[in-house]
Order: sequence, then C-alpha cells, then structure tokens
Amino acid sequence: MTSEKKTRLKVAPQSVKRLKGKLLEVLRRGRGCSTGKVIDELTPVPRGWHSYFKLAEVNNTFEELDEWIRRKLRCIKWCQWKRSYTEPRT
Repeated sequence: MTSEKKTRLKVAPQSVKRLKGKLLEVLRRGRGCSTGKVIDELTPVPRGWHSYFKLAEVNNTFEELDEWIRRKLRCIKWCQWKRSYTEPRT
C-alpha cells in the first residue's frame, strides 16, 4: 500500500528481491548459451510473476524490472561477442 491520500497497491520490495534472485540464476547460467535459449528459459518466471501481481496499481516496479532484465540480456550478448569487429561502434 502507498502512503498517499488515495491508497494504491504496489509490489513489496522483498518480492522484487526474490524475483531478481531467481532471474539471476538463469542469467548467470546463460553466459555460454545462445540468447534465444536464455530468453526461453527466462520468460515463464516474469510472466507468472506479472500475472500474480497484475492488480498492483504502481507500475514503476514493472518498468524498473523490465529495464533491469534488458540490461542483463545486453550484458550476456556483449560477453558473447568474441571478436573486436563485432562490437558496436559509437
């Protein structure tokens, strides 16, 4: 619950921490796998988590988790590039 005038439901920080722990297990194992396999293994966990917490009215938690997952997947992709000519140029 939020502490505003109008109470709204939000996801507890402990739940987010537990979810990140579960996702990190999959993401750590994904360093040697293809990105498709990692995504296939990863998809059911956030999907089920979102359907459980879909009544939450505060959406910034979901947006932050989405950013966090995308950043971790980019890290995996970056580590898989083994040649200098495959790195993106800025």
